[in-house]
Amino acid sequence: MIDKIWQLETVGSDPSDAATLDSLGIVAASLYRSQQAASELTLEFADTAAALDADELYAWETQLNLVRDGIVHYQGRVAVTPSVADGSAESRSITLRDVWWDLERTLYLQAWTSQSA
Repeated sequence: MIDKIWQLETVGSDPSDAATLDSLGIVAASLYRSQQAASELTLEFADTAAALDADELYAWETQLNLVRDGIVHYQGRVAVTPSVADGSAESRSITLRDVWWDLERTLYLQAWTSQSA
């Protein structure tokens, strides 16, 4: 039920293009929030065998919104798209990180002047 309420939309696209988590095959979501660090939203796929064979749903650094009733509840960029397969299990997920992740990766430069003796 809840996977039919929440939608993912690509930032800058037409909001009518938003897809429900159910239609994308996503069955679980977990949100990890932290102070002074990037928060992470991880979305897990249901049919892992089919998900592993399919192309990536969203490219790295694609900016997405998690929306409910037209209200953005989380905005982040695709940071990790791990696919794991071994003899006993297969899994695929998408991890989004918020604007703090962008801040952590931004280089700040300060000009220094020095004098030679």
